[in-house]
Formats: sequence, structure tokens, C-alpha cells
Amino acid sequence: MSTQRRIRLEKFSPLQQGLAVAVALAFAALIASTFYLFFALSGNWLTPAPRNVAERNIMAAQTRVREARADGGEAYLIAQLELVYAQLEAGHIDDALAGAEALAAEYPDAPQVLVTYAHMLYEVGRFDEASAQLNTARALLGSEPTEVLRAVYALQGRIAFDRGSFQEAYALFLNAAEIKPASAYYYVLAGDAAYREGRREAAEEAYRLARTYDPDIELTHPELIR
Repeated sequence: MSTQRRIRLEKFSPLQQGLAVAVALAFAALIASTFYLFFALSGNWLTPAPRNVAERNIMAAQTRVREARADGGEAYLIAQLELVYAQLEAGHIDDALAGAEALAAEYPDAPQVLVTYAHMLYEVGRFDEASAQLNTARALLGSEPTEVLRAVYALQGRIAFDRGSFQEAYALFLNAAEIKPASAYYYVLAGDAAYREGRREAAEEAYRLARTYDPDIELTHPELIR
């Protein structure tokens, strides 16, 4: 599988649209807010930025890493995670994967770091390893409904969907959708999974829920609710 493979995680350009969502996680004495992680996994399909923009994003992220290194702590971790996603957006998946792997080794008890690493593993088709990282992250998170847990469900759902396990994907996308604030986007993905499984009534119900939360959201099979 090509290392340039991309997941279509919503139409997303972090510098153009701004950072609207932060992932917050407390672990030990460190609270890390990771903007790129949740935005990339919360339903915004990822599309490559123009090459010059993407490369500038990398340089900007590298600058933030250097500036934050002296202080360490939260800001340094955030900067490193932003660099990983800037590299991914620019198509430098090998660099992004290496960076995420190093962070996972350094912060083995940080769920959002493990989800980032899982995301990079997913990008190169290493589904079993990605699943292992997600299972660890999920165990660390427990049952509290956070945005990081939504990201775990989202990526687990994507892996199940790509493997053709549509019933499992349906359940995982519903879990992601139902974490408050409810996500219309994940109801759409749940509907897609149900449709692929041949469960048209379940697909219709999921699509109707999606339109309840976002009347303008695009549906893959809008004919089901006309």
C-alpha cells in the first residue's frame, strides 16, 4: 500500500478554517490540548493543502517545537503533535509516522498521543498495530465521554469499516456520534455502515438523526429519507 494513502477525514484545512476544537486530556501532572488530533478525527475529511501552504505549515510547526522545547511540558507536546499532523497534511507520512512513534514511546500513558500514533499507523495500512494502540488508549480513558474517546471510537470505526466489518463499524460510529455534543457527521457514517450491511431501516434512522443535528449535512444515500 502506498505511503501516500490518505484517509478522507472531512474537508479540513487547519490554517484556513482555524482551530475550532481542542482535545483536552489530563495525565499525571500534564494536561495536553491537541487541536489537530480531534479536528482530524472528528469528521472533517482530510484533503491535502496546496504544496506551498503545506510546507509552510511544517516550517511553522517546527518553529513552535523549537520555541517550546526549553519550557517543555504541555506546550512542547502540543507543538510536537501539531508537527505530526502538518507532516501528514503535506504528504510526508513517513516523517509523521516516525514522529508519532517517538511520541508514543515518550508518552505511553497519554491517550491522545496513542491515538495520534494509531492514526499514522492507519494511514499506512497497519490496522492491527493501530487497533492495539487504540485499545490501550481506550483502557486509559475509561468510560468518561471525552473528545479523545470520540476520536478513539471514530478511528476504530474507520478500521472496522475498511475491513468490511460493517456491524462493528455501525456500533462504533454511533458511540462516536452520541458523545455530547452529538455529532451529525458520525450519524452519517453509522448510516453508511448500516447501508453497506444491508440494514436500510437502521441507515435511514441514522441519517434522520444526522439531519436532526445538522439539517444541511450531506448524506451518502439521501434517497433513503426523501
